[in-house]
Amino acid sequence: MKRHISKATILLILLITSSLYSQNASEVLKRSSDFFNSLKDFSLSFKVKTLYDITDEEKVYSGTLKIGQKDKFKLDHAELMMVSDGVTLWEYRKGHNQVLIKSLLDLESGFHSSEILFKYLKCEPLSVEKRMEKRVNYYVLTLDPTKQITYLKTMEVWLSADDYSPQRLKTIDVSDNASWYTITDFSKNPGLAQSTFTFTPDEKTEVIDMR
Repeated sequence: MKRHISKATILLILLITSSLYSQNASEVLKRSSDFFNSLKDFSLSFKVKTLYDITDEEKVYSGTLKIGQKDKFKLDHAELMMVSDGVTLWEYRKGHNQVLIKSLLDLESGFHSSEILFKYLKCEPLSVEKRMEKRVNYYVLTLDPTKQITYLKTMEVWLSADDYSPQRLKTIDVSDNASWYTITDFSKNPGLAQSTFTFTPDEKTEVIDMR
């Protein structure tokens, strides 16, 4: 005798399965957050490749990011350097040899490009799966970034299965441009000097104080 499963039962099974899967994703995301919370400071190198949807143009660049305690950070790549001591923000535009000096509070409602490398921690986890690549295990998280990073539609983050540190990210923005971020080196608790988080322009640099 055949047994017919009702649509309501199927829906309930799907909801339970989805809930369990989401809970696993949330736990993986929490462990990645715990990884960062265990650090006093850190530095990393990264590479970015962006493919623009309309023009098919590809842009590639690399940079470094150093993060200290109490909102101290230094982002450095070919076009821009952003440095903050936790109070003041220096935004050095290399092509123009110009530095804008702002209050760090100006970033509270904004977003700077280094945040993409760990802003995923505040995004909504949707699903997770475990993958192996070149004999290395990863947790691959699919996230909804739309509330935290409004110009993005989707985000995928690859985490080390050993310590839950980020290894690479893929994003698609509202214009369907796809970007791949690869972390090429990660140094935990390097003991960054306070001088890392200040910026002194030379005499030829145009200084615009916006505080």
